[in-house]
Amino acid sequence: MREQILKKERNLMINSRIIEEYPWLEKQLLANEKVSIEQIDEEHKNSFRYVVPYILKQCGEEWKGDESVLNPIEDLGDKRRPCSLCGTPNKYIYYIENRMNGIKLNVGRDCVEEFVDIKLISEGMSRNKLIKRAQELRRMNEINEKFPGIQNEIDAWLLKVEKYPIVIPNYIKDPYNHKVRTISGIYNDYLKGKGKKDEIVFSQIEEFIQKEHIFIEQFEDYINKNSDNPFIATRKMIRWLEDRKEPEIIDFLNDAGKITLVSVSRVWEKEYFEKQYNQITILFSTLGLNVLRFDDDNNHIVFAVGTNKINLILPYEKFLSFFGPLLIGENPFAAFNLQNVIKVSKEEDFMSIYHFVDQFRKSIKNWGIGLRETDSSIDQSIVYIKEKKSKLYVQVRVQELFKYAKGIVFGLGKPTRYDLEQFITQVPGKRYTKEEIRELNNIVRNMERKPLKIN
Repeated sequence: MREQILKKERNLMINSRIIEEYPWLEKQLLANEKVSIEQIDEEHKNSFRYVVPYILKQCGEEWKGDESVLNPIEDLGDKRRPCSLCGTPNKYIYYIENRMNGIKLNVGRDCVEEFVDIKLISEGMSRNKLIKRAQELRRMNEINEKFPGIQNEIDAWLLKVEKYPIVIPNYIKDPYNHKVRTISGIYNDYLKGKGKKDEIVFSQIEEFIQKEHIFIEQFEDYINKNSDNPFIATRKMIRWLEDRKEPEIIDFLNDAGKITLVSVSRVWEKEYFEKQYNQITILFSTLGLNVLRFDDDNNHIVFAVGTNKINLILPYEKFLSFFGPLLIGENPFAAFNLQNVIKVSKEEDFMSIYHFVDQFRKSIKNWGIGLRETDSSIDQSIVYIKEKKSKLYVQVRVQELFKYAKGIVFGLGKPTRYDLEQFITQVPGKRYTKEEIRELNNIVRNMERKPLKIN
C-alpha cells in the first residue's frame, strides 16, 4: 500500500510512457518533486495506494540499455556523475533508453537495482509486451476503483488457511480454497481482457467478499473446538515434516487434521511430542521402567529398569514405530512388554556400559562362565569371556555383548546359559589364555608408568 512517491520515483515516472495513462497522477508529478496521499483527490486515493506500485514496476520495465553507446554501463573511475533520478553522484553510470518514447537517462547503480531489472538493461521487453502490460494496469485501476486493494485481498485469501497455527483439514478448507482459486482466475482473466463480462466478474467477486466471513467462522469454530487436542495437526508439524521431506505424511495430516494410525509413527515434532511426555511416562511405569528424561537434542527417551544403574535410551522414532499407536488408544505395532522395549533400546553412555559389565560378570558367575578385562578394556570397549569347550577366552566388543546379552542382566530369561555358550563359541578370532590376558595387563601398566622419552 503506497502513501507517497519519492523524488527518484517521480523522476522515473515522468520519463516513462505509462504515466500518460494516468493524467491525474501525471499532473501531480509534474507539479511536485514528491507526492503524498494527502495531495491526491479523494476519488483517486485508492488507485494511489494500490495501483501506483504496479505503475512504478511497469515504468521500470519500459527501459533498456541505450544502444547508441558502446556499453550501457560505464565505470567513471575517480570521476562522479549525478544520477538522473535521485541526483546522487555515482562512479558507475547506466545508460538507459525508454523503448516507448525514446527518452534517455544516465542512472546510478542503486536506482537501476531498485527500479529496473538488470537483465532488461541489455535485452528490454518487446513493445507489444509493454503495451499489453499497460492495458493490464489500466484494467487493474478500474477494478481497484470498485474493490480497493483487490490484488492484496486475493493474495491474502490464497494464504489465509495457511496462517492458522492449527491445520484446517481438507474437508473444511477445500470449498474455500476452490472458491478463492476461481475468483483469482476470474480476476487474472479480467486483467488480460478475456473471459467474462466486467459486470459478471464484479458480481462474483462481490458475492465472495460478502460470504467470506462464513468460511472464516467455520475455520475459527474448528480451531476453538480442537485447540486443546494434543493430537491435532499444527502448522509447526507441517514445517517439521517439510524439513524432513515427508510429503506423504503432510497429505495425511491435511486430510485428517490430526495424528492417526497412519501418521503416529512418523511425527515427533518437539511441541507435539512434549504433550505426550506424561502419557509415555505412565506407559513405561506399567512395565516397571522409570523415565529419567526426554532428550530433545538427540530425540530419545532415557530410562532405567527399576532402580538399576544401567541407563537405556530409546529413540523417539523407534518408540513410535513400534509402540506409537498406544498414544492414540490403538493396538501397538509390536507388543508393549519389557522384553520388547529393552530389545529395541541401547546403553546410554560409558557409565551404563561399566555397570552392565559389572552386573553381567555377577550374573554369569553361577553358570561357571568367566569374564576378564584388560586395564584399558572399558575404554576400548573390549572384554574377554571364557569359552566352555577350549577353556580359553574370546575377545568380544562390549557394545556387541550388551546388544546380545542385556536380557541376562535385566532378568528377561533370554538368552539362556546355553544360548550364551553358543554365542561365545561362534565369536571369530584368537583365543587367549588367562596368562596372556594377565600379560596384557602388565604391558598396559608398564606403558602407563614408563616416562615419555624426549630426544
